[in-house]
Amino acid sequence: MQPTAERQSRKGDDKYAGRTKAVPFVRRIPGQPRFPPPATEVVLADGSIARTESVPCVLCGSAASDPIVAVQDWRYGLTDAVFRIVRCASCGLCWLNPRPVSSDIGRFYPSPYYDRRLPESGGPDRPAAHGLRPEAMTERAALCGEGERILDVGCADGGFLEHMRGLGWDVQGVEMSPEAAASGRSQRGIPIIDKPLIQAGLPREHFDVVTFWASLEHVHDPVAYLAEARRLLRSGGRVVILIQNFASPTVRHLHWGLDPPRHLYHFTPRTMTVALRRAGFAGRIAFKARTGVLDGSLHGQLAKIGRRIYRLNRRGGGSGGLGTAAGWSLARFSRLAAPFSWLLTAMGRNGVMIVTARVS
Repeated sequence: MQPTAERQSRKGDDKYAGRTKAVPFVRRIPGQPRFPPPATEVVLADGSIARTESVPCVLCGSAASDPIVAVQDWRYGLTDAVFRIVRCASCGLCWLNPRPVSSDIGRFYPSPYYDRRLPESGGPDRPAAHGLRPEAMTERAALCGEGERILDVGCADGGFLEHMRGLGWDVQGVEMSPEAAASGRSQRGIPIIDKPLIQAGLPREHFDVVTFWASLEHVHDPVAYLAEARRLLRSGGRVVILIQNFASPTVRHLHWGLDPPRHLYHFTPRTMTVALRRAGFAGRIAFKARTGVLDGSLHGQLAKIGRRIYRLNRRGGGSGGLGTAAGWSLARFSRLAAPFSWLLTAMGRNGVMIVTARVS
């Protein structure tokens, strides 16, 4: 992930506002503009200031972009600021702009975000590290194919790498949470570097596989990270990426997985292909979509929104009985939309995409 040394909100006695809304949409006051003007700073709930920057497109360098989505930090409620997701007028890449500068992005990673990356915060039914259920680890291992050495970028406490070591792989992790990295080293015996990948100093052409599992969207320069992965891979090696698919209506319109301002970039299969080519991956690029309630499906997101509306109204924060009934109905009957989820998956537009790219 992309936190920095300035992780003030990670101290055990720090407070954070918690979830702020039932649904991840900005409620606009009539007469207000749809998109806020670019801001040079963001005021957090604790009164501190995080600086922001406006940046050109990382793929083509164009400074021309149009705002397309307005989003807030509904997940943790660390600020009331409205963030803009913009689309490049030249190549179509979407990203958060303005975005927190790299030295201040850590302010948006509260302690609960990191707690879930430690093994003691999980359990048999809720593993902490990236939701690594046994079936998910089996799937990831199959995607990696054959080889000897694997690097996992954003590895948390190394749960997946422990699984791969059991299959005979030589493993290495990179993780920006010092606590999670230390836990993986001490409890699992996994070598984990708690630095950004581009500062890790790993040897050239050393790995057969590099994985980014829900981590590439957090970095300030994903093309540089992909280029570093290319440098680290042997001939015939491959990179495996799990990331939100911004071409999916679940992501684009229902805001599943946008997670501002922690998710800085939002790729589609087309823009991900351009990024991989620019990073030096000249071999085959393949995309895989998944349909599941926890994997960005349309019916899964409808169910989550319904449950949030139901809980909000039960606590007295909504429109009362009507809102409670609406939320319950949406959650209860969301499975009726499952056929549309399968259709979106068949079209390559589920909320999650898995990308594999080979070194030629």
